[in-house]
Amino acid sequence: MTENEAEDPGQAHAEDVSASADGSASRGGGGCRKFAIVAGLLFACFGLVMAFALPRFLVMGRKAKVGEIFSNVDGIKTAQAAYMAEHGSFLPTEPHPRPVEDLDPKQAEWTSGSAFDELGWSPDGPVRGTYQVVVLPDSSDFVVHGWIDADGDGVPAHITATRRSHAERVTPKRVH
Repeated sequence: MTENEAEDPGQAHAEDVSASADGSASRGGGGCRKFAIVAGLLFACFGLVMAFALPRFLVMGRKAKVGEIFSNVDGIKTAQAAYMAEHGSFLPTEPHPRPVEDLDPKQAEWTSGSAFDELGWSPDGPVRGTYQVVVLPDSSDFVVHGWIDADGDGVPAHITATRRSHAERVTPKRVH
């Protein structure tokens, strides 16, 4: 028999077994402590994931909102090319569906009654941005403007496109 072995085989686990009030034997609180440690570690891991993921998720949400402007500006550009082919000129439009000063992160309904109806372009639903087309004085080109204030700070992001260029950001990337 080695030094580490108990003389009585029943005593090998004596420290792990305790008697309850009704005389039945049960294991000690080791399982409860292990559960608390595992739960604490899981909670800490969840906290770390949220600390890194939440800001990234919020940024991705703003990028998706600004992405609306890029696709709509390119769509308006395409509609201008079709309008030119049919009518021999580009069509200017006023800012729609709301003035740039009234932009906020909420969506606005796209309403009828603007020059965009004649252009033959409308978005698939409500928009967060405002759109405008400016035709150059010599009528040789146009500039599609799209603005959005996705973060509600009062400073809108500005995206433009021309007959020869796709939608591109005019304002710095930090402006949403």
